[in-house]
Order: sequence, then C-alpha cells, then structure tokens
Amino acid sequence: YQDHNACQLAILLLEGALLRTESRGTHFRADYPHKDELFLGKHIIHRWGREATLYDE
Repeated sequence: YQDHNACQLAILLLEGALLRTESRGTHFRADYPHKDELFLGKHIIHRWGREATLYDE
C-alpha cells in the first residue's frame, strides 16, 4: 500500500504543478517563466478522481 500511495501522491503533485501556469520560487517552468498574480495567495486542491480547484488562502 505504501508504494501505491506514494505513486498516487506523486501524480497529484505533478498534476498540480502542471495546473500552475507560472514560475514562482523553486517552481520554474520554461513555458511559463514569469509570476502570475492570479496564483498569489491561492491553493490548488486536487482530490483523486476529481477536477482540481483553486482556493483563496
């Protein structure tokens, strides 16, 4: 179960990173090299089997 859970977590983290269309701190994307203020103070909530949602702090 531990390996399965680690793989699920890795998938969710990668999908969240791809959803964030900006670069900020250590999260750099060559296709989006600048900050996007849309994501300032926001959290991406992604649950397994559901669409990701962007929430305010």
